[in-house]
Amino acid sequence: PAPRSGPLSRCLQAMSFSLDKKHISVVYHYVDDPLPSRRGIHPCPPEEFERQVAFLGEHYRFVRLPELFRGAQSGADERLCALTFDDGLLDQYVQAFPIMERHRAVGTFFVIGEALDGKMPETHTIHMLFSLLEPEELVGRYHAFVAEQFPERVKELAIPTHRYLNDARRHSDIYTANFKERMLFLPEDVREQFLEWMKVEHELNEAELSQEFFMGEHEVQDLARRGGVVGSHAEHHRAFDSEDPEKIAEDVRRARERLEKLLGSTATS
Repeated sequence: PAPRSGPLSRCLQAMSFSLDKKHISVVYHYVDDPLPSRRGIHPCPPEEFERQVAFLGEHYRFVRLPELFRGAQSGADERLCALTFDDGLLDQYVQAFPIMERHRAVGTFFVIGEALDGKMPETHTIHMLFSLLEPEELVGRYHAFVAEQFPERVKELAIPTHRYLNDARRHSDIYTANFKERMLFLPEDVREQFLEWMKVEHELNEAELSQEFFMGEHEVQDLARRGGVVGSHAEHHRAFDSEDPEKIAEDVRRARERLEKLLGSTATS
């Protein structure tokens, strides 16, 4: 696609590739119109998503992930593209999937297990907090929480604002980048307490938010019935590089078993 500037630039970054690349996987998260009340979320608008799918369909054959892997492994000449969607978001079902059906595009939708129980995964709770507060304010509320709940650990748990914790996040402002990085590697009890503290402070109803953001069991089943591939995106959607290996294995097992029971077939992971 031709380069553009403006609010679509974030989702277009993923489309800046060369057609010399014959075997590609394109991943999406939110596919919806941007909302002022959800400024912490940066969706790909449906019309832009359709433009991208149409472009990919002109130059690639849409395939499922196993076929893409085999094609790349064998060095096949045919251009192949796999579309994947993380987290099992409701807008993927409402907005993205009908567009894919019109273009005869297949895709794999990776569902977070706990979202099917009305839970709000931590990553998406953080998106909501960025919608409610400016990054500098959010870091300030975090420091206030630590001072109140863990006064003896203030120095250890602080978020620096004069240096990036991870250079790979330099595309964001330092408050946003370092807040997200700190959340990834906080001790689980501290992270959970902070997010609960913020939910109470801002009167966030977890069950209502989960219903607004994520597919339920009916949507997941209908997606599979209509030809979408449903995969497991873990039970709790936490960063595996900060988790104990035994916890990771248990998380993956529970998520897979949940989907297999729901769909009556083996789940992709």
